[in-house]
Amino acid sequence: MSWEDDRTDIRPCPCGKGNSSVTYRSDDWGRHDEVWSMHCPQCQKTYGLYCYVRNYEMISETYYLWVPKQDLRELENLEAAIQKHEDGVAAYLEHQYGVQWMRHFEGKSKKRVWTELTNDGQCYPQLSTFYGQVRGVGLERVLSGYLRYDTVDTVTHLLNLRDSMLASHVRRMESLKSKLVAKNKLIRAAGVR
Repeated sequence: MSWEDDRTDIRPCPCGKGNSSVTYRSDDWGRHDEVWSMHCPQCQKTYGLYCYVRNYEMISETYYLWVPKQDLRELENLEAAIQKHEDGVAAYLEHQYGVQWMRHFEGKSKKRVWTELTNDGQCYPQLSTFYGQVRGVGLERVLSGYLRYDTVDTVTHLLNLRDSMLASHVRRMESLKSKLVAKNKLIRAAGVR
């Protein structure tokens, strides 16, 4: 049940003075993989492998490109800044509103809590999933999981918050994420297959 090499394609490298290769592999389970290798010494110094996934009608496909290492570093820096900012938003929410958030749900049934969190079932999770989460880790832990960037809209709506500092954090995150999307688009347009 191991991977077997099906074929190897030799391609020109980005600088044109050497080459790279792509080895296509498969296994007995019907899985497929690609192994990309850079053979040009000059391009090994200046290019790295960029990977991204596209989903289409429930099928995921992975794509690879050779891109300048500087672009990869810029992506890493943007991703690190986003993660740091997400952690900062979560810490801010927990510190400023953690107690108020938990008190908001005191004495309410689990179904009532779910109804508020999901706008009466309009968004994730379904009721059965919510009950499973509560059984798994407890209601308090499920609720504290909402004190993060991804669910800041739910928290601000339910607590009716008007917090300029929090709004500033959210705007900064939106700006960073826009920069990340733009950088990925540029890399995908300029990368070398």
